[in-house]
Amino acid sequence: MTSTTSTSPTRPLLGIALAIAGISLMSWGFVAGIDAALDASGSGPGFFVAVFFAGAALVITTAVLATIGLSRGEHRGLWAGSLVLSALPAVAIIVLLVRARG
Repeated sequence: MTSTTSTSPTRPLLGIALAIAGISLMSWGFVAGIDAALDASGSGPGFFVAVFFAGAALVITTAVLATIGLSRGEHRGLWAGSLVLSALPAVAIIVLLVRARG
C-alpha cells in the first residue's frame, strides 16, 4: 500500500498563519474589550469577547493540527513552530498570574 503523505509545507504554514491570526485576535479582543468595559459611553465589551473567543478557537485549532502533524511525522520543524506559537497565549497567562501574585 502506498503512502499518501504530503510533501508540501502548505499545511504547517497554514497552521502558523492560523496561530498568528488567533493570537492577534485574542490580543486585540482582550485590550479593546477592557477599554470598552471601562468606557461608559459604548455598548459594552460583548463584541470584543466574541472576537477573543474566535481567536482562542483559532489557537486551539492550530494546537490540534500541530499535534496531528507531529504525530504523522511530516515537516516536524514547521509543526513544532506552530505548536509553540499556539502555546504562547497560555504561557502569557501563566506569566501574568505569577507576576500578579508577586
